[in-house]
This record gives sequence, C-alpha cells and structure tokens, in this order.
Amino acid sequence: MDSQTALQEKRRRRTRLIIVSALTAVTVLTAVQVFIHQLSVQGPIASNILIFALVNVNLLLLLVLVLLVFRSLFKIYMERRNNLLGARFRTKLVVAFLSLSLLPALLLFLVASNLITTSVDSWFNIQVETSLQNALEVAQTYYRITQDRVLNAGQQFGQGAVAGDLLGEEAREELTRLAREKLVEHRLSSLQIFDRRGRELARVEEPGGPGGVRLPAASRLVEEALTGKSQSLIQKVEAGDLIRGVVPVVGRGPGGQILGAVAVSAYVPSGLADKAADITVGIKEYKQLRMLKTPLKGIYIMLFLMVTLVILFAAIWTAVHLARGITAPIQQLAEATRAVAAGNLTYRVQVQADDEIGILVDSFNRMTGDLLRGKAELTGANLDLQRTNVELEQRRAYMVRVLESLAAGVLSLDAAGSVNTMNPAAARILGLDPPSVLGRPYTECFPEAEAAPIRLLIERMALTGEGSMDEQVALPRNGQVVTLVVNIRSLTDKAGTYLGMVVVVDDITELLRAQQAMAWREVARRIAHEIKNPLTPIKLSTQRLRKKFAERAPDYERVFDAWTRSGGVLTVPELEERLRVDATFYSWDFRWAYAARFAADARLGGLSRARYLEDSLAAARREHVFFVALAAERPRWAELERPSSAFRVVLVDDLGREVAPSRVERFRRASAEDVL
Repeated sequence: MDSQTALQEKRRRRTRLIIVSALTAVTVLTAVQVFIHQLSVQGPIASNILIFALVNVNLLLLLVLVLLVFRSLFKIYMERRNNLLGARFRTKLVVAFLSLSLLPALLLFLVASNLITTSVDSWFNIQVETSLQNALEVAQTYYRITQDRVLNAGQQFGQGAVAGDLLGEEAREELTRLAREKLVEHRLSSLQIFDRRGRELARVEEPGGPGGVRLPAASRLVEEALTGKSQSLIQKVEAGDLIRGVVPVVGRGPGGQILGAVAVSAYVPSGLADKAADITVGIKEYKQLRMLKTPLKGIYIMLFLMVTLVILFAAIWTAVHLARGITAPIQQLAEATRAVAAGNLTYRVQVQADDEIGILVDSFNRMTGDLLRGKAELTGANLDLQRTNVELEQRRAYMVRVLESLAAGVLSLDAAGSVNTMNPAAARILGLDPPSVLGRPYTECFPEAEAAPIRLLIERMALTGEGSMDEQVALPRNGQVVTLVVNIRSLTDKAGTYLGMVVVVDDITELLRAQQAMAWREVARRIAHEIKNPLTPIKLSTQRLRKKFAERAPDYERVFDAWTRSGGVLTVPELEERLRVDATFYSWDFRWAYAARFAADARLGGLSRARYLEDSLAAARREHVFFVALAAERPRWAELERPSSAFRVVLVDDLGREVAPSRVERFRRASAEDVL
C-alpha cells in the first residue's frame, strides 16, 4: 500500500510539473512574440496577447499530438522487433487503418489550408479596406457637420440677441422667443444663453427630447466661452449622442467685449450613433487584424493540421485497440496456460468481451476453476488423510503405551500366522525375544516343549474358525510351573474378511496361590471356632465349682485345690493372663498349606505340661489348640521354647509330614500379615 501511494504521488508530481512547464512555455513565448510585434507595429496589447497565446497553445497541442502519434508507432515497432505475441497482427491492422485514413486526412488538410488562406486574403483586400474607410469618413463627416451647425446656430443666436439688445433683464421674454425660433430653425435639442457673470438668461429645449441636455452655468465649457473660446464636444446620453457647442457673445464694433455665452446642443439618435460607433470599431479591428494576418493564417493552418493528426491518431488508436481486443485475450490465454502448467490454478483471464473470444475466455476460466476445485478437494482429502494418519499414529502410540503398561501379555498374528506385535509383558511371560520373533510364523516362535499348549490353541482356533477361545494352561518355565489364562480372538473387517488374531496371555500363578492361602485361612478360622465353642461351658463349670468350694462344702476344698493349684496346672485367670498363642496357616503354592502349630509369648518359656498332658500327639495338639483359641489376644510371633529335653517342637503339614527347618523362614514371611 505504501509503494502504491508513493507511485501515485510521484505521478501527480510529474503531471503538475508538465502542466506548469507547458504554461510557463506558452507564457514566455507569448510575451516574446507580443514584444517583438509591438516594436514593429503599434496595436492593442490585449488582442495581440490573445492571438499569440492561441498560436502558442495550438503549437503545443500540435507537438503533443505529434508525440502521441510517433509514440504509438514506436511502440508498435518495438513490439514487432521483440516478437511479442500479437505484434505482427497489430502492425498489419495499424497499417491498414493508416492507409484508409491518411489519404483523406491529407486531402482534407490541403483543401482546408488552401481555403483558409484564400479566405484570409480576401478578408484583407483593398476593396474591403476602402469600403470601411469610406464608411468611417461618412460618419465622421456627419458628426463634423453637426458640430459646425451647432456652433453656427449659437453664433447667429448671439448676434441676434446683441442686435436686438435683448441681454437685459427687461427683454427676457423676447430673448426666449428668439431662442425658440432658432431652436426650431436649426433643429436643435436645447439652447442656453448666459451673461458675462455666468448667469443663465434664457433656456429652451426641444419638446420630447432627451433629458440631461441642460448645461450648468459653472461648466468648464461656459467658463472658456466667457474668455472668448468656442468649443464643441460629443457627449453620450441614454438615447444616443449629444453634440454640444459653446460660443461667446461679442458686442458690436471692433474689439467688442464678451457679453455672455451661448450653449447649443443637437441630439443624434441612438441608431445613427450606434452605426457610427460600429463603423469606427470595425475599422479599428480591421486594421488590427490586418496586422495579425499572418498569425491568423498560422492559427487556422495549425488547427487543420491538428485535426489531421487527430484523425491519424484516432486511426492508430482504433487499430491498436481492436488489435488489443483480439490479441490481448490470446496473449493472456497463453500466459494463463503457462501459469496453469506451472501449477497456478488460481490464475484467471480478466477480459471483458461478449464475442467468441469472450466465450473462449469464459470456458478457460471455468476449466481452471474446475481444476482448482478438484485440487482443493484433493488437498482437503490429503489433509484429512494426514490428520487421520496422525490420529492413527497417536492412537497406535497410545495403544503401544497401554500394551507396554499392561501386566497381561498381548501379541497379534496376521492372516498368514506371522507375529505382528508383542508387548513386553508377553515377551516376559512367554520368555521370548521380540526382535527375533516379530515377522516370523508363530510355529517357529513357540518351542515344541515349553509353549506347545499355546501353539495347539492357536492351531485349533485357526482350524475351527471360532471367534474366540479361552483356556487355562500350565507351562514349565525355569524349573517351575506357571499357570496362564490364554484368551484368543479372531480379527475381521466390516466385510467379514479374516485379518488374523489377538492372543492375550495372563500369568495367574500368584493369584492362585493367594486364593488357596485364603481358603486355608478360612479353614483354620472355622477349626478355631469349633475348638473355641466347648471352652465356654468348661470355664463356667470351673467357676461354679470354685463357688461351691467358696460355700465351704466339707469335701470339696481338697478336691478343688488338687485340681487348680497342684502339679503346675494353671488356673483359668492365669491362663488368660499369661498364655498367648497364635495359630496361622501358610501357603507357598496352590497345592500346599502349612500351619505354625505352636507360637507363644516369651512368658510361656517356664511352663511344664508333661505331668498333665496325654502322651498321644493328637491329645497334645488338641490341648494346645484349645489354649490358642482361648487366650489369643494380639498377633505376635515367637517360637515355642522347649522347657526340657522331654519335648520336641516340629512343624508339620496337613498330612502330618515334618517341614524342613530351611523352609520355616519362607513360611514366616508369607504369613507375616495373615493372623487369625
């Protein structure tokens, strides 16, 4: 926008500079020509300035037209020389138009120039000049005769007044009568007489004559007449010209005195006055034009030359315009074709035409518009495809992260049975190396012995064509047996075409162990409950027995003491205070359960039970379990210490087999948080 504004401002400055230069040139040339002409012939400056200004303006316009014509011809020549598209056709059309217009234009110029030259010469011939001069002399003679008549009438009136001695106060009526007679006799408009002191003695006017004919007594003409001078003048009034004459009134005898003055006026009607004025003006203008005869010829000749050049320029411009109307659309179509070939589908041919060329241009623009819309649709589809690819890539990356974070193993097979994807959990669970497995058939990826169940499931799925399959299999791995849940799903598209399958593998070994441990804990809880149930009535019976003894029954005191204090047997309160036993069941796989049979507080280390417990293992187990169910208050672990070599503390499983000491630590860790 700034560059366009600067360019427009530059063009405006250039236009103003050209106009100012042209006006300056015209002014300077006009001034020089008027000065030179005034030196040779004296004439009115205004008309000279106008004529020479017109000459210079015509000359300037003529130069501009010549420049435009030659500029157009030079452009056509350069276009043809540079082999521009359409230059040859444009040149042929310009030559044809110039040929058709040049001969009539030149003929018109020659005839018009000859005609104007002859006309100007006839305007200024001797007959015209003589006629105008004679008419002017007639008008001047008429005015001169009228002036003489006015002066003679004044002198005769003055002499008659002096002869009749009518200049006194007593003869005013007679003086007025004489003035009327002279007014009618000489066809005057007014007649006035003044005494030597300038006082008006009598005044008569033509009835119906023009107003304003009275001459004031203080007029300069009256004062000069009183000094002995006779004068006349022509005065303009509303209805025409008024010729005035003032003569002195001289007394009788030689060296007579000036007795007064007579003022006489004659009216010339407006028609006659105007004609005389027109004749005067006409002869003056004629003389002025005669001095400008040559410049006038030059003006007319330049005008005709300008008309000729305008005709030539119009022919050239018309030819160029018609050629441009034909070649410009073709040139623009050629440029548009190159632009479209280069990939610019937004290019449009801007041509205003309603003929066949316009139809061609419209068809081309519609074609490029269709191509642009097609390209836009392809671009939009490409962008949609890119966005879809980006979304798919994001989803794929998200699914990869999800699969990598899953604890379950996931791998996919294509329709040919080759492994496409595998997450780290699948590689860890199945013991596979992803780089060496991806892209290979699944039959080569799973070893015969270790992964045979999974391979058989995949083969059965492929043979039966089922949509899904869920199985639990056990696989040996690193000397252990792991339990896996295998879920297989077939993949199909919307048309039902088989694409492959997805295999999901989940290691549930630890889950099964935890479930079986919970089962054994529930069994232990129920056994403890069953053992605890008989304890309450035994306790109540013991309390009633002590109450009976408290009532001082004669034969009960000895028995009560024997049962409650003799031989190291603890009383119920002592048992409740001192005995702390926990029974906990352990599991280290899904098949085995072990119980820590004996656990007690450190305060049980000094107890001895040998004298009161039965020798059988079953009786000892029931006795200890009974104590555990009765007195357990808080979870605390300790090994049961042997008070003497008479007892042996062992850990046994639910089948009565002894547990090796090396596995005791593992049992304790597994059940550290599971206490009944």
